[in-house]
Amino acid sequence: MKNFIIILTTALLLSGISKQCEAQRDYRSGYIITLQQDTIRGLILHTGVANVSKECVFKKIAQDNSVKYKPFDITGFRFDEGKYYISKELPLRNGAKSFFAEYLIKGKSNIYYCCDEGDHYFIEIEDGKIYELTEPEKIFGDENTGSYYAPKLYKNKLKVLMKNCNNIDKEIDNTILTHASLIKLSKKYHEGVCDSEKCIVFERKLKQRKYNYGFDVSTSLSKLHFGKYVESQFSTVVSAGGHISISPVLFSDEKLSLQLDLIIQKHSNYTLINKSKGNPVRVIYKNIDYYINSDRVEQYSPTYFLVKKLNVNMNILAVKLPLSFNYTFLISRLRPYLGIGFSNMLIFNQNKDFVYTETYDKYQKSIPTFLIGGIGNGGIKYRIKNNKDILFGFSYERLFNTEINQIQRVFNEQIYFKIGYNF
Repeated sequence: MKNFIIILTTALLLSGISKQCEAQRDYRSGYIITLQQDTIRGLILHTGVANVSKECVFKKIAQDNSVKYKPFDITGFRFDEGKYYISKELPLRNGAKSFFAEYLIKGKSNIYYCCDEGDHYFIEIEDGKIYELTEPEKIFGDENTGSYYAPKLYKNKLKVLMKNCNNIDKEIDNTILTHASLIKLSKKYHEGVCDSEKCIVFERKLKQRKYNYGFDVSTSLSKLHFGKYVESQFSTVVSAGGHISISPVLFSDEKLSLQLDLIIQKHSNYTLINKSKGNPVRVIYKNIDYYINSDRVEQYSPTYFLVKKLNVNMNILAVKLPLSFNYTFLISRLRPYLGIGFSNMLIFNQNKDFVYTETYDKYQKSIPTFLIGGIGNGGIKYRIKNNKDILFGFSYERLFNTEINQIQRVFNEQIYFKIGYNF
């Protein structure tokens, strides 16, 4: 009985996790077209191009179980945002295969696209025959030292297939195998041979750019490096600030956003140590000479100490303006994200009683006023309502001055843990 209860509890838990994962998948509004040409509205799973060419995952409402359709189980499907896929048998080099082909443009020349171990573009003229435009890469020169290139035989195919259109050759010569370029060519061809009807372009509708604002507070573990020999142990730093994010940034993909942060930080106590395990390193703190070493503690005079470590109040007030690209993996209530970008630190105040002589002699400051570097982000946004999010995130940042001399180089690395709110 005990084992049965454990098995039942485990099954219920796994079922709950499975349903939660299913709920977080990226379903978008659209419709499917049955073989009887009936239209059924609902939600379609948005996946990568390789998957969407082979399978349509559909549910009428969010609470329903999903249904998977293969090519020719249905006539096709379309997202409300514009992309349209139809069941087609397409002639690949290794034989014909069935796909949900992306229908780029319908007219006197239809253009299709699918993904099958690479991009494949096809054209269909009025006779109903489909021709592949994509060519396999070939090696130019020796097999070991030669370079790969994609032959441009598709241009000759297009010139033959579109020979009934005057002045199209120049447009073909400028055509490359991309969605936008082939749509442009097909429209030009349609306009040249048909004046009784317009062609239909099934392009994705560009989403309106959104600007979101928010604020966050964070605590971070911060570490300072002075040249090759002195570093601090990790110290706790408290930060607060705001941010603005813009999406979509590229290709109408709302998952990719650009975020600019404004962060204010107050650094206090750091413990300095000698990381070289070699000769003592001199620093001055409150007009006392300290020689930081790895093995001895001695006092030679009231103003001359040999120490293993030194506690210093840096009293740093700094402002940061990190700029990062963030990618959100799921457009749903739980939204994990990762990002990478550039960061900087502008120091408005630091403790003048602390002197690291190697940098002070050059900058008249122990820490240069401006540091620059990189930042990596990650976390989860939890959507509550009305496009408002609670944010739980982390970041790793590494900043430095642009000094070539390693002895005068200063690093600051920080690991952030933050909570925030997006309006």
